[in-house]
Amino acid sequence: MSRRRGGGPSRAAPPAGPRPGPPLVAAGLGLVLGAAGAPALLERLSGGARFEELEFAVITPHRVAALKDPLNARGMRVEGGALHMVPAAFEQADRLVLRDERAVGAVAVRLAPGSAPLNLLLMPPAGSMADPVPVVVHPDGFSGHPGTPLRPTGGGVRLWLDGERYLVETPEGPVEVARHGGGTLELSAVRQPGQAADEVDEVLLDEITVTAADGSSLAALRFEAAGPPLAARLAVAGIGALVGLCAGLLASGGLLGALGAVLGLALPALVLSLPYTTLLSVVERLVLVRTTARELLAVLLGLSLLPLLAGGLLATGLLAAPAAPDGAADRAPARAWVGLVVLCALLGARGLEGLAMLWALPGALLLLLPLRAAAASGAALWGALLRASPAPLLVAGLGWGAGLLPALLWQLLLLWAEAPRLAARAARPGADALLLSLLALPLGAEALLRQTYLDQAWSAERLSGVEAGANDEVDDFAPFWIGRCGADAGKLVVWWLGGSAAGGAYQEGATPEMYFPAQLHERLCAAGFALRTVNFANGGRDSHTFSRGVAKALQSDRPDVVFAYWGVNDLLTSSAGLTRKEREAAAATRGAVATGLLGVGRRARLLNGAALWARPVDKAEAPDRPAVPVDDAMENHARLLTALQGAGAELVLIPEQARPRPYAMLASYREAQQRFVAQQAKGVEWVDAGQLGFTRALQEPGAAERLLVDSNHLAPEGHAILAEVLEGPAKAALQRRREARDGAAP
Repeated sequence: MSRRRGGGPSRAAPPAGPRPGPPLVAAGLGLVLGAAGAPALLERLSGGARFEELEFAVITPHRVAALKDPLNARGMRVEGGALHMVPAAFEQADRLVLRDERAVGAVAVRLAPGSAPLNLLLMPPAGSMADPVPVVVHPDGFSGHPGTPLRPTGGGVRLWLDGERYLVETPEGPVEVARHGGGTLELSAVRQPGQAADEVDEVLLDEITVTAADGSSLAALRFEAAGPPLAARLAVAGIGALVGLCAGLLASGGLLGALGAVLGLALPALVLSLPYTTLLSVVERLVLVRTTARELLAVLLGLSLLPLLAGGLLATGLLAAPAAPDGAADRAPARAWVGLVVLCALLGARGLEGLAMLWALPGALLLLLPLRAAAASGAALWGALLRASPAPLLVAGLGWGAGLLPALLWQLLLLWAEAPRLAARAARPGADALLLSLLALPLGAEALLRQTYLDQAWSAERLSGVEAGANDEVDDFAPFWIGRCGADAGKLVVWWLGGSAAGGAYQEGATPEMYFPAQLHERLCAAGFALRTVNFANGGRDSHTFSRGVAKALQSDRPDVVFAYWGVNDLLTSSAGLTRKEREAAAATRGAVATGLLGVGRRARLLNGAALWARPVDKAEAPDRPAVPVDDAMENHARLLTALQGAGAELVLIPEQARPRPYAMLASYREAQQRFVAQQAKGVEWVDAGQLGFTRALQEPGAAERLLVDSNHLAPEGHAILAEVLEGPAKAALQRRREARDGAAP
């Protein structure tokens, strides 16, 4: 046996790491490709050109009501010199609505070749009960409703107002498309009959010009691509260099490493090749109500780069801790490791409450698994601690909810780096750490989801038919806003009940003082009333919500007057097969089984989100049912009134205001409320704000867009006018309560 000089057997030289040449060449190539592809990539991720102002308001479901920039919408973007609009698979599609409500006199639309049809909806004049008329625009013609025969125009579509009708120019002469005139218009993408969601093409709008009946301009849009800023290009070039470096490091490890580099590069390439319609279909299928398709693309692209970056980091050998010196028995690193994990576990639990803080104990044990494996494998504990410290620090910085999943992923990366040593020297501790970390991944994902809006969107209650993001808890509904004025002595307590039109709407949820209950509170305070006003209105809440939850609210408060402003969430909100009353009965029949293991499954956001893939892309053709039909609503009114009368409170019913068509659809609801009030001896009053002047204000030219941001949600001016018309009835109701309380004659 050959021996080294100085005695002792010779040892084989450690394997050489990746040679610096190929990784540096790959990094340079990635830098060049990143710089060259930056404009196209940034256009795809950002949506292209930005708009400072736009003559059209963008209405996008479940997000803000009127967007200044259409690129914030869910299904729109500017790319390649055209506005891209995508039909929706599940939810309502984004649409462009003219801000100026003057009568449209003429419209000229030009689509790019290969564009899907554009739905140009001619709206009736303000206050009219006529139905909107669709004109489906194609690149070389137009049709009526989707699926009707195409009428060629020779390219582009031009229509104009002739008296009380709209005409379209064709080679054979003008063709009438609508008999009503004097209204505005909306634009949206449209799905053709029988067309599957994954077959839908995008609308490519090149330009549109709209003029008013008096010849003045209402809109003139031409879309052009704009180059990205230099800083963004440099950032993409830097990411390209990093990706190239990681690919080169992997490829230098031999055939297996080269295969890993190819697969790592294929993932982001696959993500970038996804059609926009596919991304939007995923957004809608998974009910990502606050995520645009572009934002989803950015998230998927970032996730697709993680395997390549992790592989490059592993190839450097930096994640493998060195071996401990022979005979080393220093306990200081282990104590420091335990202390760091315990401290970070406590810091991560700072946002938890009650018994939830106990989750920090098993979490800390989970983070200590690498210590056991490192000690058993003979690794230098100081080096192992240095490499493992990001995991507990992530928990300390982000909390257990958001930090557990990234901490587990880092822990698994370290275990992979130490796999050869663990297999040879610490197979059992290594296997335990690997298995428990893998089993904890779903818990980490669940905890992370509950830190986002998906905690609401993927709850079983929302997915069973209630609008995603709604706040309709019947057991413990929280106030949206509370206002106080005057001395405590003699103070009257006012409650407001209702849906998002009265509080918490997605348009103005951050400004509760803008809503008409708060404005009316200020008016009543100025009139000399001492008040405490509690606004319980919020998104998704209806008569079912409050009729069930009012008993618990009355345990801690006693109102004098309760105003109920609702109707739309009851009658005009579609139900998923069952009404709210039927869903309540079905939930009651599930009994204890549903509250056991099955109940845990129903409460798991991760399982609920995964189950969304099982639903069909196209909704089954079934008649819509109101969430709360009129008969159920009147039962809710009776239940609510009984509870309030027991507390000595007066109920004032105010039917919800809306645009002409939905307001007409609520006629049966208003009539039922009137009959309900007439049948009661006392304790309830019916006040129609429309009869007091709101309807008249809404019918003025251009008032609909000023007062309402959509069918029933009020704009700031609408809130101010509604507060004004309700001031008189509110004063009368409070005066009655004050006189009754003080013992004065009515």
